[in-house]
Amino acid sequence: MIIVTIIAGLAYSLILFTGAELAGAMPAADFAGEWGKRTIGGFFGFVGTLSYAMVAITAIGLLWFPMGTYLHQFIPFLSVPVIGTICFLIALVLVYQGALASGEAEVILNLIFFGVIFVMSLVMLTRFNANNFQPFFGSAGGGYMSNAVKAFPFAVYILFGPETMFAGSEEHVTGPRFWPKAMAVAMLIAMVCFILMEISLLGLLPTSAYTLAEADYATAAKFILGSIGEGLFNALAFVAVFHAIVAALYISSRVVYKMAVRRFLPGLFTHISKRSRIPDRALLLAALLGAAIGSTYYLKPDFYLQAAAILTIAGLFGWFVICISHIAYRAKPALQAKYPTDWMVPGKGLAGIWISVVGLVVIALTLFGFLYGQALPWWITPLWIVIIVAWYLVARAVGGGREEGVVAAEKTA
Repeated sequence: MIIVTIIAGLAYSLILFTGAELAGAMPAADFAGEWGKRTIGGFFGFVGTLSYAMVAITAIGLLWFPMGTYLHQFIPFLSVPVIGTICFLIALVLVYQGALASGEAEVILNLIFFGVIFVMSLVMLTRFNANNFQPFFGSAGGGYMSNAVKAFPFAVYILFGPETMFAGSEEHVTGPRFWPKAMAVAMLIAMVCFILMEISLLGLLPTSAYTLAEADYATAAKFILGSIGEGLFNALAFVAVFHAIVAALYISSRVVYKMAVRRFLPGLFTHISKRSRIPDRALLLAALLGAAIGSTYYLKPDFYLQAAAILTIAGLFGWFVICISHIAYRAKPALQAKYPTDWMVPGKGLAGIWISVVGLVVIALTLFGFLYGQALPWWITPLWIVIIVAWYLVARAVGGGREEGVVAAEKTA
């Protein structure tokens, strides 16, 4: 898993560096859709926007109950689903009242979190036992290469947090384009810390203490450092996850709003609250869809694994648009002149597209890993493509894809 994480992290960071160049030229939380529309065409702009909407909305559902898990140690008389639901509603109210998930706060919170985990890992490594160490994808029967291919998509999924931070930070950037670079660097820092966490976690406890399926860092922290270590981890993790769900709610509301402005959704979702300046109806729609995903925990707790796969596959479409948009951007000098950037990928003109070509390879390998590992039925991706095409064609038939005027889009209460 360590080698897989290194490969996935380095390859995935290239996609963020590609996005950094585009976002540096034109900041927007929906930069995938904006660039797809400018460089390739309206359909790819729609795909990029819808992809980011699905990623953010799915993240809302995935982040719901981890909040309950982390707080359950401090509020044991309430169940995990109840705690998670209360936190979800609090986050929704905060965003509805106008709270912004700023890139600065997101970076600081996550770097503090990973920094503390890094220090805890160093302490725990003093108790490392090589006889206990085994990779997550290992098995008594071997098959390491086969299982590594299956694990690759989820190594990529683990690193989705920096992408959410990246998109959120781009909404209010002015002046020098600092945050695109910061997100790409934070991505690499997170990867290094995560690798050290894996090494310390998987070599700490004998298999009799817990199974690999049940292994988590809070368990190891409690075993090595006592209840204080477990509490420290859970408190920090809750803060990071809570801020992440605020970011997911905010980003999804913005992207749903932009889809409505482009008339891919009914115009009623272009409504903006006069008091909070938040696209309130778009926020409520995103929250309802995210709640529908998160509530599956009650019916099928292991759906989270499948939801993670859905989130990653939805993200693949956005990555695809980013990569081909970057290639088109490098192929059109007029676009480069119109949208200059201070973050340039090495190579002049088309010589700089190598980073996007690597990104396309990562996308193909990630999709292959899902299919090979049968994480989802094979027909999920084709079905998603059919839904995208049908949605786009129907919307175009009724006048979608043409942004309405500012006055109509900014209709307030």
